[in-house]
Amino acid sequence: MKLGLRSKIIGIVLAPALLVGIGAVWISSSKVSDLMDREMMSQLKVSANAGREFYESMNEEQFSRDENGVVYKGDFQVTGNFDMVDAISESGNIYATFFYGDERIVTNVLDDKGERMIGTKAGEAVIKAILQEGKDFYFSQAVPIGGQDYYGYYVPVKQPGTNEVIGMFFTGDRKGQINEQATSVSITIAGIIAIIIIPCLIGAVFIVLGMTNSLMRTVHNLEQLSLGELKTDIDDRDLKRSDEIGEIARASGKLRNTLIKMIGDINHTVETLFEASKEIEGVVGNTFKNTSNINQAIEALSKSSLQQAISMEGVSNHVGHMGESIENTITSVAELHASTAAINESSQSTVQVLNDLDMENTRVVEAIDRVYDQTNATHEYVEKIETVLEMIREIADETNMLSLNATIEAARAGEAGRGFAIVAEQVKKLAEESSESTLQIEEIIKNLNENSTKAVQAMGQVKVIAQSQNVQINEVQASYETVNVSIKAASQEVGQVSDMSQEIEQAREGVVRLVADLCALSEENAQSTKVTSLEAEDLAAAMHEMEGEVASLRDLAERLSADIKIFKL
Repeated sequence: MKLGLRSKIIGIVLAPALLVGIGAVWISSSKVSDLMDREMMSQLKVSANAGREFYESMNEEQFSRDENGVVYKGDFQVTGNFDMVDAISESGNIYATFFYGDERIVTNVLDDKGERMIGTKAGEAVIKAILQEGKDFYFSQAVPIGGQDYYGYYVPVKQPGTNEVIGMFFTGDRKGQINEQATSVSITIAGIIAIIIIPCLIGAVFIVLGMTNSLMRTVHNLEQLSLGELKTDIDDRDLKRSDEIGEIARASGKLRNTLIKMIGDINHTVETLFEASKEIEGVVGNTFKNTSNINQAIEALSKSSLQQAISMEGVSNHVGHMGESIENTITSVAELHASTAAINESSQSTVQVLNDLDMENTRVVEAIDRVYDQTNATHEYVEKIETVLEMIREIADETNMLSLNATIEAARAGEAGRGFAIVAEQVKKLAEESSESTLQIEEIIKNLNENSTKAVQAMGQVKVIAQSQNVQINEVQASYETVNVSIKAASQEVGQVSDMSQEIEQAREGVVRLVADLCALSEENAQSTKVTSLEAEDLAAAMHEMEGEVASLRDLAERLSADIKIFKL
């Protein structure tokens, strides 16, 4: 059977008290018995010495025994004279016997029949100690006489003058009577001890009960705390105690207050974590949407780059046609210059040449106009690309800011936000890479814009030259009627046309180079757009992964909230 704390403490208190009481009774009984033995020995010694003194000093004669066995001391008959032993018995209720040799000749010890035990022998131990070894006394706590045990004190009786031991004088008392007295004294002592111990035990039991009750209440409070019940109150009786139990009760109260504060803080932290996970989830969703917008913008930029490359190819073709026209013009001018001497003779041919020159010049002007328009369109596309890049830069900056906020929230979350911090760092890295790509694209667009501007300016110059050439051709046609008069002037005009044709050829070559550069920039723009698209896809994947981490963070917050619901504040 399992013993409770109360039973154990009461047992610990009662067992030593009972052992002390029993030990005290036993020790006191032993001491009383020893004391009574010494007292009895002392009393018997006095009586024995008095009896021996009586017989040895009654006269100066020696002890003797006649043929009838009667013992004398001088004329005094010792045998049958019981006055001395009876007087000792009356004075101290002590038994006395005079031994002559080892035989009782005078005694007040009675047998079962009430007769004096005359003629009986002493014990062997007494005979050996007194008669044989000559000891001064012999004391025994168990002298058997007539089937009963006696306390006995023996002293030798000696012959006057010779100190020869002729007998012994015995004094004694029944041991049973002494034991009864010792038992009575022991019972009295035991009663006194019981009177002293029992109230102490009762007081100790009440103290133990108070202690165990306080302990049981404290244990109950701790059990309630272990079950999450934080509203339990500590009994004032336990709190006011000045012993260790009071310290335990006060410590339990401090533990309850600490748990209340700690669980309240955890609740607040869980709520904050839950709200933060919601906010981060919203931020991730917005970032994912922004990433989708970036992808769309990049796709549009890619399409514009492809369209620009196609347009540049068309410009290149037109410039090629313009080169052929310029070469034809140069050829025609050479022929015109060669035939100026016979201009009058071949006027009809000159008219045809001028008409052809006008038609070719018209086509050149139209081709230049188309190149000019394509160059302006390219410039506009470059400006649109700059607008898209500005939007990409803003989105990258916003993504970087969102990743910084996510990193801060992850740091607040501590160990639970470690995975979220890794995702936030990846987002930050992608945002920085996007910003770097944007800067690279911006530099490319800057160069493209500068080259496009130069192309526009060059084409403007070409256009001005073509228009001037057209005016001059018209003037040639207008002044054809006076050609015969001013053939020299016509020859000079043809030289000027040849020079202008060379300038046009040089301008065309510049346009070709500009178009080639613009095509290369278009290809680089398309490649950068492709790289940016891949980075945007990585950013979208990271956002998708972050959504999973945010969901895990929210689940962690919910589990933590469920775990602390066991505590009732």
